[in-house]
Amino acid sequence: MQRPQPVSQVAYALLIVLSLLGMRSNETWWPEVQAQGETGPQGEAPTGALGDPEIDRTDVWAIKYSRYLYHLAHEIKWGPSEAPFEIGIVGWKALGEQLEERYVGRSIAGRPISVVQLEAGELSEHQGDFQILFLSGDGDDRRVCRTAALNWHATGKSAGAPRNGLVVSDAWTDAPEVIDFRRHRKSADQAPGLCLEVDRTALDAIGLALPPIFESRTCPEVTE
Repeated sequence: MQRPQPVSQVAYALLIVLSLLGMRSNETWWPEVQAQGETGPQGEAPTGALGDPEIDRTDVWAIKYSRYLYHLAHEIKWGPSEAPFEIGIVGWKALGEQLEERYVGRSIAGRPISVVQLEAGELSEHQGDFQILFLSGDGDDRRVCRTAALNWHATGKSAGAPRNGLVVSDAWTDAPEVIDFRRHRKSADQAPGLCLEVDRTALDAIGLALPPIFESRTCPEVTE
């Protein structure tokens, strides 16, 4: 009888790789920018300064932001409710479309997901709250959007219904956000990914906490 052959070194190495991939399977949704399909015009790499890459709102980034929003919402501990889990999107149509396509039909905290796309003027007049409100836009659009968000907060306060939704923005420095999604390069030769700038006092004020899995995704401190 022929003796069984020992497992080859190549096969053994493959088993190790597969095991490591399995161990990291809970991290596969993190939307890191990959080289393929992430280049700029005529195949150029994404531009932007180290630590603060240039903002663009292509469909590729809309997909990545939609993943971050969904998993952030999924990991946060929300209070009990039977109402739909509403995510409001202002200023980025492609992001709203990605959320609708990928996540409507799923649930968060046992609540069906509802995506509401709004113009800035519609946000000013919106009477209800959101679980998450995402603010985007550039230049004058950003100014109009910020004013609309402040009006929305003021309307709720004057009506005795303060807004307790989690406000997220797209790399702003002047928005009434609680969490800011920022593009970040760890080094000049790496493509940008996303990190989170968190106002922990504001987050605590609305009774929420940053999920532990996102602690490793907070933005590094800027040193002079």
